[in-house]
Amino acid sequence: MKLQYRIPLAMYSVWCIIAILLCKDGLYQMNIWTLVEILAMIALPLLIRPFFILLRIIFRKDSFKPKDMSGNHTVCVFLSALADTSSKKAMKKHFKQLLEMLPPLLRQKKRIYMKSHLLTEARTQKLICSLRRKGLDVTVERRESAMNSVMFYTLIVSRILSQWKVPHINPRCGIVILTLKNDSGNRE
Repeated sequence: MKLQYRIPLAMYSVWCIIAILLCKDGLYQMNIWTLVEILAMIALPLLIRPFFILLRIIFRKDSFKPKDMSGNHTVCVFLSALADTSSKKAMKKHFKQLLEMLPPLLRQKKRIYMKSHLLTEARTQKLICSLRRKGLDVTVERRESAMNSVMFYTLIVSRILSQWKVPHINPRCGIVILTLKNDSGNRE
């Protein structure tokens, strides 16, 4: 068993012990309701992942949310907090949605600003090549910045709870700024 699965299993084992200790008074007078209480407390963490899946089904909207920044023709593009990034298939789906969303924004002469731990150098190059295949010649500024520790650990804990494995998260955020070069928005 891989380490990324052992850690959540250890966390769940500790939770089971805590649940039993919290319900120890009821163990002396065992009846059906005490058993239901113990089983409910033990099962509680197992319901978090299905809860996240249910939220994704209910709020099945676009993976990315664009937000206009006032006054400077810039659009910030954010990955939705409910977006599933646990598999290559899910990442391909999000990448496809990003490629559908960016060309209209670029053709409106808007500058696109994106910041994410998922924006690696390779993904940025893939994005640029895909945009060029669509006939959009873009200028790209790419930088990296350190993710603050609160954001980093919150991301790890939320992924452990929603996916039941310890994710590998890049502690550096990729920052990408895309701008359409002159006259390339008319081709396609």
